[in-house]
Amino acid sequence: MTQFRLFSTPPAVGRRRSLRLALAMTLMLGGWAWLCPTGIAAINPGPDPAEGMWFTADHAGAVKIARCGPALCGWIAWIDVTRPPPEGSGPPSNPPAINGHVLCGLEILREFRPAGDDPWQHGMIYNPVDGRSWRGELTVDGSDTLLLRGYLLVPLLGATQSWKRVPTGAVTPCRV
Repeated sequence: MTQFRLFSTPPAVGRRRSLRLALAMTLMLGGWAWLCPTGIAAINPGPDPAEGMWFTADHAGAVKIARCGPALCGWIAWIDVTRPPPEGSGPPSNPPAINGHVLCGLEILREFRPAGDDPWQHGMIYNPVDGRSWRGELTVDGSDTLLLRGYLLVPLLGATQSWKRVPTGAVTPCRV
């Protein structure tokens, strides 16, 4: 009796051949991506207007906003050490810390995703003073103003802060 076989080769060999073919196609397509200008733009998009250094609303610190994969994230990059620490945050320290957590390099904005032309939404804002996190969205207003909205559940139940872009060379970023 003749047995019908779906594969002309054993299944394990067929899978290896498929993997090699998939790898070859990936390398081949990736190798030709430099010829397609739109492919390059999709791989390496230009800087977003929200990227850069921003003074917080009270100018007590500056946050560096940059891409973290397809999203935007922000880290504390400068702290005005001439100001007293926030109430309830513990004694002054060097390097600046709140409740034992060093602030320099602390990620306080995370995973803001693009939503249309300008706003970045569905991100999280971390407040190092009280340890709470909020949902948030970012919008650039002009070239030097960033509107950061923190909210609970829906944007309607929140507040907006206006941050100003840090002029080049105005502050020396702290070291992590």
